[in-house]
Amino acid sequence: MKKIVLLSGDAKSVREIQTWLQELPEETLVETIGDPDEFREKYCTEGEPEEGASAPSSEGPGAAGLAAGSGKVIDLDALGEKSQRHFAISLLILDLESLSRAPLEWIAETRELLTRFEFSKEESPTRVILIGYGESDFDADKFRHESVDDLLLKPLDKSLFLQKAELHLIEGRSVRASFLFKQRTEMTIEMGKDSWVESVSEFGFVIRNPAPLAVGVYARVYSRLFGEGAAAGLIGRVHRAERHPAEPGMYLCHLTFHGITSAQLGHVRKFIRPDKSGQSKPPALPSFGVPRKTAVVIDMNADSRELIADCLRSNFSNVVVKSFPSYSSFLKFCARRMPGVGAPASRGPDHDPDHGPGRGPSHGSGGPAAAEGGDPPEDKPSARLTLAGGSEIAFLIDAATLELVGLDPDPKTGAKLLGVAAEELLERGSAWLSLFDAAEHEVIGEFVAYVRSGQMGQVVASADGGDGIGRVRLRVHGKIERGGESDGVTILRLTLRELSEEEYAQTRGPGADGGLDAIDSIYIDGSLLGDVPGPALDGLAEVLRKARLIESRESLTVTVLGDERSRLRPGDFRLKNVQDFLFKPLDRKMVLAKASLLAKGLVATTDSVDLAYRKADQPGRIAKEVLMEELSEFGLQVRHETPLREQTFLRFFSPAFLERGEGILGRCLYSSKDPDTGLYHCFFSFFGVTDAQLKHIRNWIRGDYASRKEKAGG
Repeated sequence: MKKIVLLSGDAKSVREIQTWLQELPEETLVETIGDPDEFREKYCTEGEPEEGASAPSSEGPGAAGLAAGSGKVIDLDALGEKSQRHFAISLLILDLESLSRAPLEWIAETRELLTRFEFSKEESPTRVILIGYGESDFDADKFRHESVDDLLLKPLDKSLFLQKAELHLIEGRSVRASFLFKQRTEMTIEMGKDSWVESVSEFGFVIRNPAPLAVGVYARVYSRLFGEGAAAGLIGRVHRAERHPAEPGMYLCHLTFHGITSAQLGHVRKFIRPDKSGQSKPPALPSFGVPRKTAVVIDMNADSRELIADCLRSNFSNVVVKSFPSYSSFLKFCARRMPGVGAPASRGPDHDPDHGPGRGPSHGSGGPAAAEGGDPPEDKPSARLTLAGGSEIAFLIDAATLELVGLDPDPKTGAKLLGVAAEELLERGSAWLSLFDAAEHEVIGEFVAYVRSGQMGQVVASADGGDGIGRVRLRVHGKIERGGESDGVTILRLTLRELSEEEYAQTRGPGADGGLDAIDSIYIDGSLLGDVPGPALDGLAEVLRKARLIESRESLTVTVLGDERSRLRPGDFRLKNVQDFLFKPLDRKMVLAKASLLAKGLVATTDSVDLAYRKADQPGRIAKEVLMEELSEFGLQVRHETPLREQTFLRFFSPAFLERGEGILGRCLYSSKDPDTGLYHCFFSFFGVTDAQLKHIRNWIRGDYASRKEKAGG
């Protein structure tokens, strides 16, 4: 027999709860009290027990005779006040509106008194569920306390209320779901603990932590310093950790932004700029002398290459920059330093020189390509315009099939493109690649993959003009165009423009400051590394080692570039050789600050390098990835390598919980060890879930269930 006390002056809530509690599967005794002082007087003061009465218990005298059966609620008023005192309180449901004083202080005192007067047992202490209003400014974090077991928000959801009541009435480590469904799943989510952002800059931030984080460790941190909602989270990479000068046992961990968006950077700058006071600069980095440092930039976007090169050359005296317009051209450069070794394959869509993309052997299996920087054919470029009578025309290519589906502008009947009839090209949709020289197929394939990822860029290629015209040079500019909802087709728009010989010569400028005998850092667009960047970087490191450009594979340091509009995500590049991720369009101040901080040994020639921090003193949360094994509307279960302490509050972040920067708060009920794997299954009950989050989780579970059922049936 379980006793529940409902402490509330809200008549509507009292009526609802009294009715709902009748649906619990076990016998319950329910008492309603409207005044906290009345509750204290009844249960937290010395009473007058009946003659020969024993201490209160969960059963009470004659409880079996009083109960009307499973699922029934017994009116305690009929028992008399003295008989009521024989029952320990299993669950106290407390409406926050009933309290006029500080609620946590009142609850802590009350629980202590209930224990003293034996209405709360050590082996099964009274559980406390708080009820509050779910206004937009309600802060569930204020009620995180060891004396509070749960928090529900009005308007109350019947199923959620009953499930939580059952959850806290069950003794032992068990989660019985009588009112809500638990969906099994295998989904990676983020689990975050409280942290504190001490200071922030335009290139990174400093958090306070009870332990030092190792250099090179990646962490996702959530703070309103970075933005609102989903924009509040970003990845940081640790570059330094030190003891806190004022707080014993704490450390200051310095992290750089690993892929901060332009909107987030703008949010940080708004915080930094109003007040220059309270700023501090990190200690000067030790000097390593002034040896020459070499940086390589590999990107098919000319603006990005030029910005990085100019930024480094203009602000540092001992840096050499060499730019490459494609990954294949860089790999061929490396191959020339390895006698007897052929050019490594670049990454791009499968293609066949005779039948166009998607029809032949894997890319990179052919001979070396004459990309930018290679030796041009001997044929003299023609001045005739050969692109269907104009100097520019766009190929519209289906991104999924790589078939040519249109031309813009639409050519006249009988018009030719590089000697081939436009009608024939459209009929043979995959033959467009054969217009280019066979030696160019590799770099064109790489460029298509680059554009396909959502990037914008350009490449220069050669082709036969046809009809005896001779060799022509083309600049190919690419971007992606999303189709409408009706057709759902994504189009690659490749715009071809014929270059004069003078323009072509300009595209083949030196692009470097002198020779290249060693590489200290590489800037490379992430799309050039393919879908699995880790092995690609391992392969690149080995190529550089064999080419005698780095001393060892471990010495490779890479900054990954990626357009904000592309499918590239910073989280995919949390890799050992990657020291940074920069979104494009690039921010010049960010490039400069990161180079100053991370590329040791650079000698600044200007005072443009700003490494100042501004004091922040803002709450934050540092998160790690965990595997969610089970999700319900009242909680979740995650798999973890160690047991998580009971009553610990943690936050969870996932689109399944609604894209909000504050995540969803959970309280750990227990952890159980899996005897087969040695890992722990940790169950959390949601704490203060909002109506919007509840509906979102409910819809996600339904959708996931339907999807799994469809796959199983298919």
